[in-house]
Amino acid sequence: MSISQEDALQLKAILARHAREGDHSGYRALPERFNAPLAGTPDESQYRYYERERFAFFTQHVDFSGKRCLDIGCNHGYFLFSLLDVGARKVAGYEGQTTCGEFVETAIAKAQCRDQFAFFNEYYQFGDDPQRYDVGLLLNVLHHLGGVYGTGELGMAEAKREFLDQLNRMSTQVGTLIFQLGFNWKGDPKLGLFPHGTKSEMIEFVRTGTNGYWQIEQIGIAEKGADGRVSYQAPNDRNIARDDSLGEFLNRPLFILRSQRFTAA
Repeated sequence: MSISQEDALQLKAILARHAREGDHSGYRALPERFNAPLAGTPDESQYRYYERERFAFFTQHVDFSGKRCLDIGCNHGYFLFSLLDVGARKVAGYEGQTTCGEFVETAIAKAQCRDQFAFFNEYYQFGDDPQRYDVGLLLNVLHHLGGVYGTGELGMAEAKREFLDQLNRMSTQVGTLIFQLGFNWKGDPKLGLFPHGTKSEMIEFVRTGTNGYWQIEQIGIAEKGADGRVSYQAPNDRNIARDDSLGEFLNRPLFILRSQRFTAA
């Protein structure tokens, strides 16, 4: 469904207000269908967290047509609306930040996609969801355990075990999981999760920690070309090395995991 420029500007105004009120302001960009009417104008959203580049990697390796999809920590729903745009049958999103609810509910109404969209303005309870999903997104959530969600009384070793426990619980609920994890616990650069902060350490942590629950099907590593454009490519001898010039976010690998325990409903 096409969206008017007036509707897009109303949604943009909500995001601008939320950026003044809360954290993760860089994530407050319009989903593509709402950004399209603003293309070429000063109000067009810019994407600071490589949403388009990450989504291109998703669609290169996962067919979303007719699928039931889940996004945990969906923020303002960029990926959820994008999944509908590429043919997902139904989407569900969980987001604990209260400011996100106003935007997502308003966007659902303007897009007239209520029958395809479920939004829960709350933190996802791992292991308690009775629903089954063909595809799930769990992007940059788990390293916030003990910070913005969950108990604050964990030590780092315990937190890392809990990361894996939450990840592995999802293997009975989701057939394919697209996963990303930050290098710093609770986003604090002084709390590095791995001794050397390398992609290889993170990949090994996921590979060994999910054995018997998930099979790694694809890994995407961010590369920046001579033209400055970013794309996600398979690991190789060059891109597997940590590149601090890219910043912490682009050093985070993307994982596409296939469940070894999922049975479709």
